[in-house]
Amino acid sequence: MRSAFIYDPNEMNPQEEIHNNALIAEGALWDIYDALKNKIGSGSAQAFQQVARLVVKAIQLLPKPTTAKRHPVNFRSFGAALTQASQILQFSSGDQIEIQNRLEARGMVGGVTLDPVWAEVGPGLSDTQTPGLRILDNPLILKGWLNRMGADSRVVTQGGGPGMDEMAEPGEVIALWFDLRNVTATTAGGVLLSVRSVDPRVTFLNDGYNAGFIDNAHTEVEYGKVNGTQIVQSLSSKNPAYRVPTGNAYFSSNPFFDEFWRNAIWIKVGAEIAHGTTVDFELTLTPSNGSPTQPSQILKYQMVVK
Repeated sequence: MRSAFIYDPNEMNPQEEIHNNALIAEGALWDIYDALKNKIGSGSAQAFQQVARLVVKAIQLLPKPTTAKRHPVNFRSFGAALTQASQILQFSSGDQIEIQNRLEARGMVGGVTLDPVWAEVGPGLSDTQTPGLRILDNPLILKGWLNRMGADSRVVTQGGGPGMDEMAEPGEVIALWFDLRNVTATTAGGVLLSVRSVDPRVTFLNDGYNAGFIDNAHTEVEYGKVNGTQIVQSLSSKNPAYRVPTGNAYFSSNPFFDEFWRNAIWIKVGAEIAHGTTVDFELTLTPSNGSPTQPSQILKYQMVVK
């Protein structure tokens, strides 16, 4: 059994927490401001005003959340909106090129597009009996997380003791993560997982728990990245002192993935489910650097109820 984790707010373990990732967009906007300011000369106030106009127009152009898709915006769609906004606002051709170059440098536009079929079910954790999944059913950790989220922790009704075995059991509330293996050389960035529970007896907790809640059979969650094989090979070395331990699956791309609640899916396992039942989940994967002309890839996962 894996040890409990006590969150230290001074650490950066929750890598996918939005305030950490926002540095990418903030850096791009600063770069654009700096480029425009240098062109204007001493007119820093004028450059700030131009960037403010650009951001406001880009926000207007972004797709709005719907009941079918709660997370329609990512960094690359924001980058595309900034590019479009510079054209609508009739920025000079030189300024448009500067904006494009700064966004490309930050990876918000351009770059290599991910292959349409890039993922398969990952290996999961070696110390569990659920390939491709990470299940957390420890009531002490789950209740602690919910209290810090400001959510009602009384939904977790399972007790401690031998039942805390990181497997789903009838009647339990669990936190769940899916391992994705990237079989291509290119890293998948900003992967939106649209998750559907095929069994109506296994449901998702509402939007007080799941930020991407759509209905009790459908929810969404965002994973920051899944390494491609190219970067894994680049970080490998025959000299152990220089080797960076990582892999091309989600669980190894972010080794701290399960030490924070931001990327967990909160699930209620029906008390009426028989022991030994296999529950199916269907995942639709939409990476931010995916092919804009190809449909999202679909993976199927299975969870055995102990």
